[in-house]
Amino acid sequence: MRVPGYIADASTWFAQNVQDGRVAALPETTVWVDENGFVGSAPVLTQIGTTPIIYPFNTVHGSLVSATNARLNDIAYEAIYRTTTRRADEILKLMNVQYLNHETGIKHWLYAGDSDSPEWVQSRLDRQLGIQLAKTIGDWHIYSVNGALPHLYLASNFSIVVGGVESLPSIVGMDLLAQPALVFSEQQTPETLSRALSSPLLRDIIFFASSYEELTLDLIPTKYRYPVPRSGIPVTISVDKTSKYRVWLRSPDRQLFPSGDLAIDGKPLDLSLTPPKETPFWIPLGSHVLSRGSHLLTGTLNSAPGEVVILPEDALPSLAAMVNSKIANPEVRVAIIASSEVSPITAAAVEDENTAKPVSFRFGEDLANIHFDPDGTPWRWLEPGGRRALIANNASATPVRTNIMITVDSV
Repeated sequence: MRVPGYIADASTWFAQNVQDGRVAALPETTVWVDENGFVGSAPVLTQIGTTPIIYPFNTVHGSLVSATNARLNDIAYEAIYRTTTRRADEILKLMNVQYLNHETGIKHWLYAGDSDSPEWVQSRLDRQLGIQLAKTIGDWHIYSVNGALPHLYLASNFSIVVGGVESLPSIVGMDLLAQPALVFSEQQTPETLSRALSSPLLRDIIFFASSYEELTLDLIPTKYRYPVPRSGIPVTISVDKTSKYRVWLRSPDRQLFPSGDLAIDGKPLDLSLTPPKETPFWIPLGSHVLSRGSHLLTGTLNSAPGEVVILPEDALPSLAAMVNSKIANPEVRVAIIASSEVSPITAAAVEDENTAKPVSFRFGEDLANIHFDPDGTPWRWLEPGGRRALIANNASATPVRTNIMITVDSV
C-alpha cells in the first residue's frame, strides 16, 4: 500500500506532542481496514512511528501472553461507546492516555458489521466532558484528554475496592481518582489483602455490586486454595482435621468461571450454580464432611482461570470479624455502590444533558427534619418503606441510565 502523507504527518505530530504518554485508537474494532488499502489486526500507528498505542485487543500480537490490561481497555472503550460515564478521561488517564486518534477512514462495516460510523463515534465523543477535538490531520481527528497523572507520586493513603475494575465508571467523580492508590481485592493474594486491611493508611473500602462477604472470602488464606484440575489430572488436597468444610469455585473474573466436571473423592460438585450477588467472584459448592488426610480433586474443567477453595466452617467467623471491625471503624470511609450494569438491561442514554433530563429525584412524604453538620452541610434521615425515602422518577418511556451518589455517615 501507499502510505498517505497525512499519516506520516500525524505520526510526526504525535512524536512531538505526546510526552511520555499513549494514544488510544478509534473506532473500536479488531480488524483495521482503511480506504488506503491498509489491512491489519492493529492500527497503522503501531507500525509507523514510536508513540505507544492503546487499542481494543484480547492478545498482544507478536507475543505469547495475553494483554495484562485488556479488561481496563474494555472499560475505557465502554465508557466512550456506552457513555457509562461522561468523564472517560478519568479512566483513560489510568493508562496514561493523552490523546485519542479517531481514524474516520476505517471501513467500520466490514467483518463484524459494526455500526460505529465516524458520525456515531463523534456523537459519543461529544458527550464527554474531558475530551476535546484538538487537531485534524487528513482523515484523522485527534482529541486531547484532560489532565495527566504524575509519573511518580507518593500517595498519603489508599482505598480497597471490592467488586473488580468494573467499578471504575461508578467511582468517577469521587476523590479516589485524583491521585489513585486503589487495591482491588480480587487481584491480591490473601496475605497482601490482609496487610492492606490492617494498614493505618487505609482510608476507604468501596463495595461495587458486592458486599462485605466478598471481602471476607477474598481473605481466605492461600493454604486453603487449590488449582482446578485440568485434562483429567487430579489435584491432591490435604486437610488437617475431620470436620465440615465449605467449598467454593473462585474466579478472578466475575464474568468468566471455569466450567466442566468437578468432584471430591468421586463425589460430584454442582457447577451449574451462579455466584450470588453478594459474592460475584465466588460460586458456593456446598458444605462437605472431609476426614483428616489427603483427598483427590478430580474433573475436566476448561481453561478459564479459577481455583477451588476448601475452608473449615469454623475458620470463617474470624475472617468476617476482621472485615466487620474495619467497616465499623469511623476513620475508614465505606461506600456501597449498586449497579445495573452487571446484569442485562436495555437502557437509553440521555441525548443531551442540558435539555433532556427525564430522571428526577425527590424525597417521599413525612420528611424528617433537616439536620446540619458542623460545616453547615444539610442532611436528612432516610427510612425504608417509602417514608422519608428518596424517590427516583423516570418521566421517559424507556429505561434511562443515571447515577446517584449518597453519602452515609455512621452514627
